[in-house]
Amino acid sequence: MIKLLKQVAIFAVFVAIIGGLTALITRRASTFNTATLLHGSIDDIRQQITTEWSDANGWDSDLYESQLSMIAQSRAADIISEEGRLTLLDRANQEAWQACVKAMNAQWDLADCSASIVNHNHSGLETVILRRPALEQVPDVKEAMAIYNLYRSILAFNNAKLGLDPRFDISTNQPRNDFNAYARRIESRKASLTGNKHYPRLRHINDVARINTTSQRLNDARTRYVNSLYSQIASAYTSAVETARANDDSEQINELAKNLRMLRSSLFNSGYTQLTSQLQSLQSSLF
Repeated sequence: MIKLLKQVAIFAVFVAIIGGLTALITRRASTFNTATLLHGSIDDIRQQITTEWSDANGWDSDLYESQLSMIAQSRAADIISEEGRLTLLDRANQEAWQACVKAMNAQWDLADCSASIVNHNHSGLETVILRRPALEQVPDVKEAMAIYNLYRSILAFNNAKLGLDPRFDISTNQPRNDFNAYARRIESRKASLTGNKHYPRLRHINDVARINTTSQRLNDARTRYVNSLYSQIASAYTSAVETARANDDSEQINELAKNLRMLRSSLFNSGYTQLTSQLQSLQSSLF
């Protein structure tokens, strides 16, 4: 009786495997069948894994998990050996990461590259690497990850709004934030991205090529900075002069006039030449 119950239990597990496989992979017209699993034909199963991924067109989490589940259940039911399990796992992981890398490269070949498709396949690649950390050292995987990191960095750079608040401080008679230094940092970051060895792989992509508009974007940001700086200077000096006059403090008024002249000269020497006439007009109106 015990032997009979054991046979029934094994049969039940086998039926569950076949049922699970049917539900999970029939949508890919799988050629897995009872005979293949019962006889443990590793080569046939391995080829089926390859065939399914060739139809996947990139990362497919359902397919990946169904294959891992099939392998685990087959080993649990002693349909395949431990060596067979490892062989099939290697094939499933290899086909999965190769499908991801292939899909990512296919998008990077296009001028209208889809960031969502690239991200989807990168997510899949990370999933496989999580299962097999050693894959990080595979040359094609390392290259794909490096290109992806550059791709994402460039897109983030291009999508970032450029601009700087001057934060003029009348106590120091200078803006706390200097646009010239800010622009140098931005240009340096751009040079770092375009100087990356993988940049030629991406330069034709429309969203990446926007990096070439950085100088114009900085010019626009500089105009906003200068306008804001003048407004802050005018507001600060107007308020200070009004207070000094209310207190009948001629010495303070003279000091403010001198400071405004010095500020005008300092900003001119720093390259903010467009402020010269505006500050001259402000000087005339206040003093």
